[in-house]
Amino acid sequence: MLWGPPFARRVTFYPVLSEPPIGAGRAEIASDTARDTKPAREAIEWWEKRRIVFNLAVLGAGLVSALVIERLGSRFVKPGKDVEEPLGIIAGVVAYAVIANACERLGWITEILWSGGDTAHTEPMRPTVFRRGII
Repeated sequence: MLWGPPFARRVTFYPVLSEPPIGAGRAEIASDTARDTKPAREAIEWWEKRRIVFNLAVLGAGLVSALVIERLGSRFVKPGKDVEEPLGIIAGVVAYAVIANACERLGWITEILWSGGDTAHTEPMRPTVFRRGII
């Protein structure tokens, strides 16, 4: 049994048997193998569909941060001086967006690694992990 991140439920990985269990009928074998198997591609598609929502949240956080820096900073600096160079703030927002997207990409990468390629076991955790990643 393996554990995911501290906020995730316990995930049990089932080994893939090369031979069916003794005494198992054909229908039982077919239903067991087809029932819970989901390809890694499905996890990637799930995460990528939510990238726009994630990027809008990142954009909002970056813009709010830039405004707060400018508004609060102007109170502590002499008139005519900048708290930070405007291009520096823009570069910081862009760097934050790139790094945040790299971390968001880790969502589906780690899911595939935890699931061993069969994402049926990690599918119930996706929404929780996504919401916690946005926070």
